[in-house]
Amino acid sequence: MTPINFLEPQRLIRRALPLICVALFACAPARAAEQSDWKQIETEAVAAMDRQDCAGAWKVLWPVARTGQAEALTLLTQLVMFRDLVPPKSISPSETASLEEQRVDHLLALAMADWKNLTQDDGLTAADLVSGIAEERGGENDKRLDSCMQATEDKAQCVKLATELKLVPTFDEYVKAMDGATAPAVCLPDNRPKK
Repeated sequence: MTPINFLEPQRLIRRALPLICVALFACAPARAAEQSDWKQIETEAVAAMDRQDCAGAWKVLWPVARTGQAEALTLLTQLVMFRDLVPPKSISPSETASLEEQRVDHLLALAMADWKNLTQDDGLTAADLVSGIAEERGGENDKRLDSCMQATEDKAQCVKLATELKLVPTFDEYVKAMDGATAPAVCLPDNRPKK
C-alpha cells in the first residue's frame, strides 16, 4: 500500500495559487467596467422615462435585460409597473387587447422571468404582483398561479405553471418576440387630470 502524502495537496495549491490570482485580477477590471456600464444604462433609461420617451428607455434597457441580467430585468419590471412603459410587441392572446391589458401581460411575463430578484425593497415582489393581477383579471388560471406563488417555496415551479397555463411565454420565447418587434415601445397615455 502506498503511503498517503498529506503535503501533496498543499504543493498543488501553492503552484495553482499564482494562476488563480492572475485570473481573478484579470477579471476584476471587466467586472468593474460591467458595473460602470450598467450604471450608465440605468441612468439613461430613467432619464428617458423622465422625458416620457418610452421608446428610448426600451432601446437603452432591452439589450441588457434580454440577456437575463437581474438588475436590468428588475428595472424593466419597475418601469412597466410604476412608469407605464408598454414594451413594443403585444404578447396578449387577444388581438384586441388594450394597451393597459398588454402592459399587464408584459408585467406578468417580466415578473415570472425576474421572480428571484424582485424584493419588497424594489417596491414589489413577484408574488404580490401576481396577486394583484389575479385580483384584477379574475381568471381561473390567474388564480391558480396566485395560489402557487403564495403557497410554494420553489417559485420556479410557479413559473413553469405560468408557461403551461399559457399565461406567459418562456423567457426565451419572450426575448424572441421582443427582438422581432417592429413597432417601438410606448407609454400609456396619462389620463390624470392636469393641475
